[in-house]
Amino acid sequence: MSEADVNGPAGFEPAPEVDAPTPVSAEEELANCAGPDASIPDVLFPEEHVAELGDYTVVRAGVKCPSCGGCLFYHPKSIRPRNTVSCFQCQWAGYSVAWWEDTRLSSYGDDVDGDE
Repeated sequence: MSEADVNGPAGFEPAPEVDAPTPVSAEEELANCAGPDASIPDVLFPEEHVAELGDYTVVRAGVKCPSCGGCLFYHPKSIRPRNTVSCFQCQWAGYSVAWWEDTRLSSYGDDVDGDE
């Protein structure tokens, strides 16, 4: 793994103290709040993994893009839907992963098994 893979391009802290974030699976998603008013959780990513590159805010992630192998993804503030993952280098978009999850069906426990 090269230093560029670990540290990312210029604009990032040179030696991260916190592991890079990893998107979560968005399977069994009940709703996707992707409108302009969708709120992004405060401190969603550690500051050392966020940088301004050109006109975009990007995140250094703890996963590799399956298309190009890069570790940089658009910050949710830079794209829509706001909770999806999109590669900064090749524009690959993972439709089954998200930076944060909306309510999941499993959150309702026994209420979704059909028993009333």
